[in-house]
Amino acid sequence: MSNALSPDRPIAHTAAYAVSTLGAAIGLAALSRPAAFATGWGLPSQVHSPFVYVLGGRNLALGLLLLAFAYRGKLEEVGTVLMCLPVSAGVDAWVTWKFGDRRMVSKHVLPAVLGAGFGWYLQYGVGQVTALA
Repeated sequence: MSNALSPDRPIAHTAAYAVSTLGAAIGLAALSRPAAFATGWGLPSQVHSPFVYVLGGRNLALGLLLLAFAYRGKLEEVGTVLMCLPVSAGVDAWVTWKFGDRRMVSKHVLPAVLGAGFGWYLQYGVGQVTALA
């Protein structure tokens, strides 16, 4: 098991912790203020009740999963989970497109693409960069 503070990839670890914490925080925000969260993500306030709670629980669980992997130094596993983000974000974007403000779809798509790119780097780029050094 890698040390979470290992000198060979401190920036990747710090970024993994940041992304994980952000995911958990988004989940907590959705659970604690669902109406505000719904309108901030392009959904009408009447849609917020069931959907946003499910979204909040999912994001909180994924954030905690990512934090657990990052704490154990499992950056490749963090990368694998992040590469799956476009699936959930695609569903979020579809729900926003269908029931909410279509101009807000990019709020779901852009973070998913960035997260998947960072996940790819953690899965494939970190080992190659470390091996070259």
